[in-house]
Amino acid sequence: MDKAVFQDEEDEENIKKEAEAAAAADDDNKFQPISFQKKDSERAIIAKRSSYAYLKASREGEEWIDLEVCPHSSSHYNKTPV
Repeated sequence: MDKAVFQDEEDEENIKKEAEAAAAADDDNKFQPISFQKKDSERAIIAKRSSYAYLKASREGEEWIDLEVCPHSSSHYNKTPV
């Protein structure tokens, strides 16, 4: 009978812990700040696009192709592109 009482106490503690965890999760989900962002004007968009950070990011995002340099007298120079 002692084991049954002990199990009931454990079950009761587990239920309390689960309820506290659920309440804490609900509290976290209840109060999340909402922010609205104003749409940028055309002038602001142009300013962002001409900024150094934007130009640097766009250049770094471009894919580079290796260039093979051939002398003027090589056989590659006289080939016509296909």
